[in-house]
Amino acid sequence: MKWWNRFLRNPVIEKEFRQRMRRRRTPWLVALYLLITGVISFAFAYLSTPDGQFLRPDESQMLFLVLAVVQLVMMAFVIPGLTAGLISGERERQTLPVLLTTPLSSTSIVMSKLISSLSFMVILLIATVPLYAIMFLFGGTSVFQLIRVIAHLIVSIFFMGCLGIFFSSLIKRSAIATVVTYISVAVIGVGGFIAHRFVTMWMDRSRMNEGKIQEHSLILEWLEGLNPIMSLIETYFNTSMFYVFQGEDQLSGFFIFTSTYSLLGVVLLLFSIYFLSPLRWQRWGNSGG
Repeated sequence: MKWWNRFLRNPVIEKEFRQRMRRRRTPWLVALYLLITGVISFAFAYLSTPDGQFLRPDESQMLFLVLAVVQLVMMAFVIPGLTAGLISGERERQTLPVLLTTPLSSTSIVMSKLISSLSFMVILLIATVPLYAIMFLFGGTSVFQLIRVIAHLIVSIFFMGCLGIFFSSLIKRSAIATVVTYISVAVIGVGGFIAHRFVTMWMDRSRMNEGKIQEHSLILEWLEGLNPIMSLIETYFNTSMFYVFQGEDQLSGFFIFTSTYSLLGVVLLLFSIYFLSPLRWQRWGNSGG
C-alpha cells in the first residue's frame, strides 16, 4: 500500500483534485450533464411509446443505445476541453519551469494531471448508471451488455484524455491545442464514418470479384471497429449493423476498438512525457550510449 499512499500524497494530483472539486461550477456541470442526457433519453422514450404504453423490450434496447451514444458524444465535447490545457496552461501561466524543478518526474506530472481530469468524467459516468438501470425495468438488456458498453466508454475516455494531453504537451497555446484536439476527435468520428460509407460503395461495385470483396470486407471491419459510435452499436448488439458480409471469421468491433485505442492512448502518453521534458530524455540517451 506504500505506492498507493505515495500516489495520493502526490502534490500535483492533490492540488488538481481540490481545485476541481471545490469549484462552484463543478456540481452545476454534473447537474447539467445529467439533465441533458436524461432529457434526451426520456424524450426518446416518450416519442417511442404513444398512448401512454409501456416500453417494449426492443424499444428499451433502443433507448439504452441512444443513452450510450448521447453520452459518448457529450464526452467528445467535454474531455478535450478538460485535458487540452493541462500542460499548455502551465506554460501560459509560466509555472511549468517551476513544476519541472520539483522532485516529481515528468511521468508523475503527466499521469497526475490526466487522472485528476479523467476522474471527473468517471464521476459523470457513474452518475449516469441509474439512468441505465432504469432500462432493466423494461427488459431487453443484460448485465453483460451494460458491462461491455461501460468498458467501451471507459476506453473512449482514456483515449480522448490521452489525445488532449498529448496536444497540450506538443502545442504551447491552450486555445490551439483545444481546437486541434476537437478536430482530431471529429476526424476519428465523422471521418471514419465517411470512409466506411465510401468503402461500402466501393464494395458494391466489386461484388463480382470475390477477392476484392474479401479485401474490402477486412477494411470495413477495421473501419467499423475504429469508429466510436459504430463500434459502440456493435458492442451492444454483439453483431454488426453496418457490415453486410458477415461470417464466422469476422473480427469483433469491441475487440478492435478497445485494443487499438488502449494501445494508442499509451503511445500518446509516452509522447506526452517526452515533449514535457525532452532534456531528461536526451540525458538518459547520452548516459545509455
